[in-house]
Amino acid sequence: GERDWRDLLNLYIQAGRGIVAAHDAGIIHRDLKPHNIMRGDDGVVKVLDFGLARAEHEAELVSETPASLRDSSGSVLGIDLTRAGTILGTPAYMSPEMHAGKSVDGRSDQFSFCVALYEALYGQLPFEGATVRAILVNLGANNVRPPPAGSRVPGWLHKVVLRGIDPDPARRYPSMQALVDALSLDPTRKRRRLAVGVALAVATGGIGYGVSAFQAARKASCAAAAAEVATLWSPARGDQIAGAFAAIGGPVAQDALTRVAPAIDAYAQAWSAMRVEACETHREGRQSDRLFDLRTACLDRRRAGLDELLTAFASADATIVEGAVWALASLDSVASCGDVEALTAAVPPPEDPQVAAAVKQTRERLAGAASLVVVGAYDDAVTIASEARARADVLDYEPLLAEALLGLGAAQLEARRPDEAQEALSAAVTAAIRSGHDEVAGEALARRMWVLAEPLGQPEAGLHDAPAAEAFIDKLRRPPRLWWLVQNNHGAALFRAGDVDAAERSYRGALAVVQDADGSFPVETISTRANLAMLLLTRGRAQAAADEFRAARAQTVELLGPAHPRAVMLTALLAGSLGESYQGKEAIALLEESLARLEPAAAYARAFHLARLAELRLHTRAYADARALAEELVTLAASFPEDSLRDEALGLRGLARVGQGDREGGLADLQAAVVGEEARVGARHEFTAHALWKQGTGLMAAGDAEQAIAILEQAVEVYAELGSLGPANVGRHASRLVEARLAAEDLFGAERMIEMTLAAQDAAGFGPDNVHRAVIRKLRGDMFIRTGRIRAGVDDYAVACEALAAVADAEDPIVAACWFAQADALEPGAEARALAERALRSYQSLGAGFERERRRAEELRTRLR
Repeated sequence: GERDWRDLLNLYIQAGRGIVAAHDAGIIHRDLKPHNIMRGDDGVVKVLDFGLARAEHEAELVSETPASLRDSSGSVLGIDLTRAGTILGTPAYMSPEMHAGKSVDGRSDQFSFCVALYEALYGQLPFEGATVRAILVNLGANNVRPPPAGSRVPGWLHKVVLRGIDPDPARRYPSMQALVDALSLDPTRKRRRLAVGVALAVATGGIGYGVSAFQAARKASCAAAAAEVATLWSPARGDQIAGAFAAIGGPVAQDALTRVAPAIDAYAQAWSAMRVEACETHREGRQSDRLFDLRTACLDRRRAGLDELLTAFASADATIVEGAVWALASLDSVASCGDVEALTAAVPPPEDPQVAAAVKQTRERLAGAASLVVVGAYDDAVTIASEARARADVLDYEPLLAEALLGLGAAQLEARRPDEAQEALSAAVTAAIRSGHDEVAGEALARRMWVLAEPLGQPEAGLHDAPAAEAFIDKLRRPPRLWWLVQNNHGAALFRAGDVDAAERSYRGALAVVQDADGSFPVETISTRANLAMLLLTRGRAQAAADEFRAARAQTVELLGPAHPRAVMLTALLAGSLGESYQGKEAIALLEESLARLEPAAAYARAFHLARLAELRLHTRAYADARALAEELVTLAASFPEDSLRDEALGLRGLARVGQGDREGGLADLQAAVVGEEARVGARHEFTAHALWKQGTGLMAAGDAEQAIAILEQAVEVYAELGSLGPANVGRHASRLVEARLAAEDLFGAERMIEMTLAAQDAAGFGPDNVHRAVIRKLRGDMFIRTGRIRAGVDDYAVACEALAAVADAEDPIVAACWFAQADALEPGAEARALAERALRSYQSLGAGFERERRRAEELRTRLR
C-alpha cells in the first residue's frame, strides 16, 4: 500500500538537501533513482552511488551509456525494462536531455529526483511504458499518469512534482534548492527547520557528504542563490539593450546607454547582496522561516520589476530610451526588503499554498507593470495591471485585488485616462481598507488626491483624501517614499485649491523627507523641487524659484545628462525665472547652450526655449533677433494647437514687429493672440491675461498710452480674480499699467495703481528684496519726483536700486534706468556722478536699442561734472 506521504516527503526533502550540497560543490549525480536514496539505521538519509557523477561543467553524453545497455543498433530505446536483472531501471529516471545526449546540469538531477519521488508517492512511474522508446513517447508528449484513485497525496505536492518532471528544463525549478523549498511548503502545518542535530550523508564508496559537508556548502548555496539575478542581467542581454539603444541613435540614447549599464549593475549587486544576507541569516537560524519567506518574496518582486524594465530596454523605442535611467532610479529600493518592521506589518499571505504561489506570481507581474509605467510604456502597463486584477478576482484574495487596482489606476493615470484611474483607485481604497492593507490604502488615497486635483480639476474633493492618507501612512511609521508621495500630492491639491501657503509648506515637507534619505530618492527630490519652484515663481518669488530650478536641474543633469529632455525643460524653466529676476546673461547662455543640444524631434522643447529666449531679446530691445526667434516659434507652435504656445508665439512676434517699426502688423499679431486665448481658455483665464498684458505692452511701445491703459486694466482685473494667486499675479504684472499711466501723465492714476500693487505684494508676501517690489518702488520714485516730492523719490530710488543691483545683471535695462533716475534726482556730487557713470556703461553695453537712453546718460554725466 501507499506509505504515509509525509514520511516519504520528509525523506526526500532530506535527500534533496544532500543533492543541493553536492550541486553547490559543483557535482551532478546523473543517476538518481529510488535505490540510491536510503535511510540508515541511525536515521541518516543518504544519497548513494556517485559512480557516474561528474563535475557540472563536464558534458553528459549518451555515448557514456554502458555497452551492456545498448541494443544491436547502439540504441537503448528498444530495451525491455521489465526483464529482471537488466539495466537496473536507470533509463526510466533519466531526463530527456540525458536521453538526447545533450549537456546537463542540476535540473537533470531534479528531473530524476522527482520521477523517483513520484514513484514513491504513488507506487508507479509518471511516464508509462514497457520500453525506453514507449517511455520517451509519453515523456515527449508530457503525458503523465494520473494519480491512482484514493491517493492521499495533496494537490499542492502533486503540482510541485509535476513541475520537476517537466520535459523542458527551463520550465522546471531553477535549482534543486528551489525545488526543496517548494517541497518544504506544507500548508497543513507550519514549516519547520530541520533540527540542528539531524545529519544528512551523501555517500559513494569511501566518499561521504555528511553534516559537515552540508554546513560547508551553506555559503556556496547562498552565493548560488544570489546569482539568480545574473540570468536577468547577462552579457547577451546587455548586448541586446546596447543594440536597441544604438538603433535609436542621437545624444540622448548615447548618454542613456552609458548610464543604464552602471545603474543596472548597482541594482543587481544590491539585490545579490541582500539575497545572500537573507539566505545566510535564515540558514544560521537568526531569522524565522516566515521572515525569510517575506524577504524572498520582496526580493522576487524587485527582480520582476527589473526584469520587466530590461525586457522593455531590449526592444526600446525612443520613449523608452528617454525614460530608461529615470525608470531605473524609480525602482523600489532593494534595501526595503531588509526592513523587518515593514515586512512583518504587511498582510499575511493566503494559507492555501497554491493560492499563495499564484498571489506571489501576480505580485511580481504588478511589479513589472509599475516599471513599465515609469519607463513610459503606459498601455502595456495597463494591460498587465488589468490581467492582474482579473487574476486577483479569480483567486479571491482581497489584498491582491487592492494592489492590482492600485497598479491599474497608476497606469491609467499616466495613460491619460484620469476618469478610469479615479475609479480604479477608489476601488483600491475600498478593497485595501476592507482587507487591512494599510500600505495600499495610503498610497491609493495619495494618488487619488492628485488625480482629483490635477487632471480632473477637483482639488477640494482631492483634499478630502489627505487626512485618511496621512493616517494610514502614520500607522506604517511613515516609510519615506509613501510619506513623500502624500506630502507632494497634498501640496499639489492645496496649490490647485488656492491655499498656496499650505501648499508651499507641504512641498517643503515632502522635500525634507527625501533629502533626509541620503540621496536614495533622486526622482522624488527632482520632482518636488520642480513643483516647489513653479509655486514660488507663480508667487512672484523669482529668485527663490531660480534657486530651486537650479538645484533640480543640477540633480537631473547628474542623473540623466544635460541633453535629456527633462534636463532641457528644467533649463528653460530656470532661464525663465532668471529672466524674471533680470539675470538675462545667465539665462541666455543656458538657453543657447541647451538649444544646441536639442535633437530635431524635440519640437516642443525647442519651442519652449525659443519663447524664453525671445522674451529676453525683447527685454534688451534686440528686436531683429527676437523677431527671428518668434517666427520660428510660430511655425513650431502650429504643431501644438491646443497649447498656449501658439498665441504666445503670436504675441512675441507682435512685440518684435512693433519694436522694428511695423506697428500695424505687430498690433494685429497681438490682437490675434488675445482672440486665440479667449477662444481656447476663456476671457477670464490667466493665459488670456498674459496675452492682454503683451497687447498693452505693444500699444505702449507703439505710442498709444491711452489704449494701452485700457487693455492693461483688463489684464490686471483678470489677474486679480485668480483666487489666492491673484495678489501675486497683480504684484508681478501691474507695474506695466503704472508705466502706462506715467507715460500718459496720469500721475494720480499712477499713484493709486502703485498703492494697489504694493498692497497686493504685501498680501502675496513679497519681501523688500523682491525684484517686483523693487520695480514698483522705482516707479513710485518716478511718480514722487514728477509730483515734486523729491526727498521721497530719492529715498525710493535708493531702496529700489540697491535691491535690483543685488540681484539683476549690472547691464540690465531695469538697473540702468534706476541708476539714471537716482543720479538725476540727487544733488550734484560724487554719488550722483558715480551712478550716472554706471548707467552710461550699462546703456553702452545694451546696443542700438537704447541709443536714446545712452545719449541722455551722457548728457547727465556731462551736467554732473
